[in-house]
Amino acid sequence: MAPARRYAESCSQLKPFNVIRNNFDSLPASFLDPLIEKKLTQKGYSCEELLAVTHVFIARKAGINLTIIADRLQLILRRYGSASTLKAIIGRLFAK
Repeated sequence: MAPARRYAESCSQLKPFNVIRNNFDSLPASFLDPLIEKKLTQKGYSCEELLAVTHVFIARKAGINLTIIADRLQLILRRYGSASTLKAIIGRLFAK
């Protein structure tokens, strides 16, 4: 079994993502038996790793998010009424 820190380290290096959360949900320190803690910390495990229950990785792909663009275009189309009106407005913006 790999140490918990490897999961977090591996995920922190993923490209191209904007990481929102990359950490562990853990048990309270009182759950850790002192004798077990001593043996496993001697083997290189941290207290954080010993108490980790699950690794949580939440990220968004970096760059253009097409869903957001599509949602915004729908709002713009509702505001201006038609695609031809929107096309004319965009044409004027790029003509400058």
